Amino acid sequence: MANDNIEKFKKEIQKEDLVPCGWKVIKAEQLSKMELSEPEFLVEGLIPKEGITILAGNPASGKSWLLLEIAKCISSNQFLFDKFGTKEARVLYVDEEVNLGETKRRWDKLNPPYMTLTDFMNLQGFQIDDKEQRKGLLDLCVWRDYGMVIFDSLRDINSLNENDSLGAKILMDYFKEFTKRGITILISHHNRKESFLNPKEPSQVLRGSTAILANLDSLLAVENVRKTEQTIELIITQSKLKQGKSMSPFKLNLIEEDGKMKFEYGGEIEDEVRKLEKTKEAIIELLKHGERYTGEIVHTLIPLYFKERTIKRAITELKEAHTIKPRKEGQRTYYSL
Repeated sequence: MANDNIEKFKKEIQKEDLVPCGWKVIKAEQLSKMELSEPEFLVEGLIPKEGITILAGNPASGKSWLLLEIAKCISSNQFLFDKFGTKEARVLYVDEEVNLGETKRRWDKLNPPYMTLTDFMNLQGFQIDDKEQRKGLLDLCVWRDYGMVIFDSLRDINSLNENDSLGAKILMDYFKEFTKRGITILISHHNRKESFLNPKEPSQVLRGSTAILANLDSLLAVENVRKTEQTIELIITQSKLKQGKSMSPFKLNLIEEDGKMKFEYGGEIEDEVRKLEKTKEAIIELLKHGERYTGEIVHTLIPLYFKERTIKRAITELKEAHTIKPRKEGQRTYYSL
């Protein structure tokens, strides 16, 4: 009987060691004892090392200026916006949107150091879904030891259907061929064309299938909120970070001075202030289509995820700033631009 129990025990132990297909299965007690390294970032809290990050925004929102600034800072070991630490890496900038002359104009305006480890590849017809071209680019990255590749933009480097979940998944798997080799990927991407009244949460307006979002390590969105003759005010929002808590939205100023462009960090933005600004934008756009009374504005915006209290506060502040004009008719107050 004792021998039978021993044999039974041996078989149970063997079962614990059997794992099909070479899979690695970690027991909870083993996991608790493991010392795992903290996630690494090429840009502190914003761009995970060996991950996929998308910088999304509307056309002319400042995406390309931001991509060039990120490339400059990473490849010359500078703080990004004098705020976020970077880990130095050689960068390849693949641009299928503009020619080399326009890239040179922008790059020179950003006043990069003389010795900067960024290389450029403009309008070469690169397509990530072309197996031969993809292998060629991966080989180039390995040969030249690129730590980051920036693609500007996603729609210009593939012929797959981004709105199809399978096509989008395949597309993201192509980028993972690079991250598996230790290469960080940063991609500019456009938002889908939405009604101005639709929700403005970056993850909701990102163009293409949700499979794109699901396969990202970080999603950054840029909004161009105000423009003067010398300054463009931008808001950066991180709406996804797989390796931790997303950073709070923050403001940037892109300033032109003496023929040069520079970014200035403007600090974190309180969430309520940001929501108020978005509500003001929606009211202004609504009034572009004609005069509306208070109740109409409220009932139009509430179903679109705007709060009544914030709407009424926005109306008051717009009125006090003389951005909108009130007109009293009976019990109703009408507003126009």
